[in-house]
Amino acid sequence: MIRELRKLQQSLLDRYNAGFLGAITDMELVKINNVIQILIFKSECMTFYQISFDYLDKWLHLDSLPQNSDWLLLKDVELIGYKILKGCAELLCPEIAQIDDLFKEVCCNQRNFPSLSMTSDLSLDQRWGIITQENFPCIRKLVSSIFAIPASNAVCERVFSLSKVQWSDDRNKLDISTVGALLKVIVNFEMSCREIHQKLTNNEVALKKICSNAKYTN
Repeated sequence: MIRELRKLQQSLLDRYNAGFLGAITDMELVKINNVIQILIFKSECMTFYQISFDYLDKWLHLDSLPQNSDWLLLKDVELIGYKILKGCAELLCPEIAQIDDLFKEVCCNQRNFPSLSMTSDLSLDQRWGIITQENFPCIRKLVSSIFAIPASNAVCERVFSLSKVQWSDDRNKLDISTVGALLKVIVNFEMSCREIHQKLTNNEVALKKICSNAKYTN
């Protein structure tokens, strides 16, 4: 991802410096007789390049991202060094980068990396699990933080689809809190409506709270 973002940023910079708009765009501009409109359009395109480049530079902090994250794949043992892991820790787990324990753990694990890098019958997370099964909390926390990063925004997109089902054209007067409560039940409970009903009816404390007027007050 980092590599692709850097490619995108460089591509925007190259297009900006060359004033590149694309062949089809140039063909369409030839059809316009108004020189002022053409200049305004080109200026707006250059502004778009500049804004996009500045956005990547400001919000993604590409210069501060680790230059190499291939160490996580366990393919090249030489990449698994303290400086590289410390660079990733500064970005994801700053508290780890501020202590010396990470250096000690990397040194202790140097003998394990070559054998595990050649193990092809285990998945990547299983190999890291073997490495961190001993008392290596810093490496475990760093690797876990990286594996926890979503590979796509599918989870976020699913929230919108679930919300649309609950907030339909026929049920468009629900409060936001009600829709939120429905989504929490759908996502967090693996029980059917009948099972939830049976569970609630057998819980006297829950029944009292359901029948109480407290839920209608602040």
